[in-house]
Amino acid sequence: MLWWKFKKFEGNELYPRGRDVQEGLRDWAKAEITRAVDAGHELGRFLFSVTTVTIAALVSVAKFTDTSVTWEFWLAIGLLAAAGVVAINLAIPNRWRLDGDTNLYEVHWSMVAFARVTSYVWVLAWLAGVVSGAVWLVQPEDPSDKVEQQGTLNKGAGESGAAPRVGVELEEGREQ
Repeated sequence: MLWWKFKKFEGNELYPRGRDVQEGLRDWAKAEITRAVDAGHELGRFLFSVTTVTIAALVSVAKFTDTSVTWEFWLAIGLLAAAGVVAINLAIPNRWRLDGDTNLYEVHWSMVAFARVTSYVWVLAWLAGVVSGAVWLVQPEDPSDKVEQQGTLNKGAGESGAAPRVGVELEEGREQ
């Protein structure tokens, strides 16, 4: 039997004292307050990039497909632009004036609350923009819109949208 494995450790080096716990908590709180500003800034940059990619995807679909641009498309672009403004607001670091009377705990939680509320607003604006863009993409095409578009493309076309006949009259009504 290995008696030394069960021998109780004598001494108190492994047990932290109150002073050690207090110093550890203080260091953790300082690091957490320092990282709170960076976390909001990085989150804002990420949300802005997601918004930009979403706008680029919608514009690309509008450009490379035969889908007509309607008010749903412009609503989606406007909502996504609003989400981009919210993301920029989150990405810009706030300036805090700290002095000896400042409660760092309250400053930290105000930064966290600002980031949380701004993120919720961004999610709502982005989702509304994506839903509006999806409605624009899946809406059925009106056939009358197609005829009107073709009519404007064929200049000189008649009511039917067909190209005018061009020929040379040779003799009494015969065309070649």
